[in-house]
Amino acid sequence: MSVIKWEPPEKPNGRLTIYIVKAALIHDDPELLNQRNYCEEPITTLCEQYNNITKITESVPNPNPTDGERYSSVVSKNKIAQAALDNVNFENRLQNFIYVKRTFVNGSRIRRNTESTTYSDQLETNERMLKVVMANNNQTNGSTFTFKFDKLRHFSMYSISVMACRDLVDPLLRDDTYCSYPVVINQRTSKIDVADSVRMLNYRNVKDGDNKTTKFQLFWEEPTNPNGLILSYAVLLKRIDWANVRPTELCFTQKHYSSSNGQITLPQLSNGKYSISVKATSLAGDGYPSDPFLKLVAIE
Repeated sequence: MSVIKWEPPEKPNGRLTIYIVKAALIHDDPELLNQRNYCEEPITTLCEQYNNITKITESVPNPNPTDGERYSSVVSKNKIAQAALDNVNFENRLQNFIYVKRTFVNGSRIRRNTESTTYSDQLETNERMLKVVMANNNQTNGSTFTFKFDKLRHFSMYSISVMACRDLVDPLLRDDTYCSYPVVINQRTSKIDVADSVRMLNYRNVKDGDNKTTKFQLFWEEPTNPNGLILSYAVLLKRIDWANVRPTELCFTQKHYSSSNGQITLPQLSNGKYSISVKATSLAGDGYPSDPFLKLVAIE
């Protein structure tokens, strides 16, 4: 769940009745996987291109500037202040995630309609849902308003906007002028620690090209709902028949894994007993290593 906080216009023209809050999912571009070798050039915990995203703000004109006045920004000093992001720290094509439909009754009541669909994977449009926040008329300049989003996707970039709308019964109101322009920030939700976990690690023995040498071929189930794009996988090898041996890490990019149909052939191992596990690296960093194979014996 994430919480956003904003302040009302300092000098609204008329009586504000609602704030409209929207969130739009910005998908991580899979072209990122082609930009470099993430084994040779790993990223920092958060993908660099998102580290410097600026918060976009804009002043909001008066919806009906008949007297030359202008709305102050929906937020004081033209910025939305983020409140606590409960399990959220708030991807590059914009997809509508939340949609608002407003029906006014007697100028004050709102009928709310919600339309939902289920997302299938990290590259498809997520569900749509209604998010309308009623203004509290008892709060004046400087008061703080908040809204909780409870169905945002983990470790995903969102464009979040807030609009202020005034009373429809205002005699000076013109059509389609009762709401301000949106004020927008971009923010990424926080990761889920177990989302990048690899499951069902297994192996088979395969013969090399000369049909004499036996190697190990690993395969596993990829994370079904990872923290953004999966960039690479690391195979962790450790001799368990020797004391004080540090594990060896073999890195394979997501592109290599996909082009190999999810089957990774290890280089020839020395005779011995090994522990083998796999961990994934996503835009959020390293996931947890899988449960290891213990006492895996290299073929002599």
